[in-house]
Amino acid sequence: MTGNLIVSLSFVMLAALCILGSIFVLSRVKYNPGAGTEINIPFLGTMKTDVPAIGGLLVGIVFAGFAYDLQRPNKIEFVNFTGKVHIDPEVLRDVPAVVVGVTTSRWNLTETPRDNGTMEITIPVPNNWDNYTAYAFAHGVPSVRPAVEGLRLDAASFELDLKR
Repeated sequence: MTGNLIVSLSFVMLAALCILGSIFVLSRVKYNPGAGTEINIPFLGTMKTDVPAIGGLLVGIVFAGFAYDLQRPNKIEFVNFTGKVHIDPEVLRDVPAVVVGVTTSRWNLTETPRDNGTMEITIPVPNNWDNYTAYAFAHGVPSVRPAVEGLRLDAASFELDLKR
């Protein structure tokens, strides 16, 4: 269980207790305009108050709102990193595919190289990572070295060269 789920279930339990308790009290309330509200509490007797149990309903609704808010998915915005991958013309005919990615985790794209050896790529990645690294390697061609470049969020572009 995740931490948010445990807290959310706790809020649901508090909401249920508040709402059910308020409904139980409201079912026993007798409204008397001159003397306030009389509440008949089992085993304790009658109690007069100016604060109705509707406040308990509102507190229960607030707890239910907290529980709902914790279970909504986080909204992640994406940033498009654009880049170019240049493939050495000497090895271009040996390269069947190039894997390119920007990573802190697995965000990648596989493409077949074009005739001129340059591929223009746009990769959407979340904007809340601590660091970014662009990489490219020729899939299935061990003679071509992979290319790696560190990136910054404010300069969302890269240029990688695949060579022998």
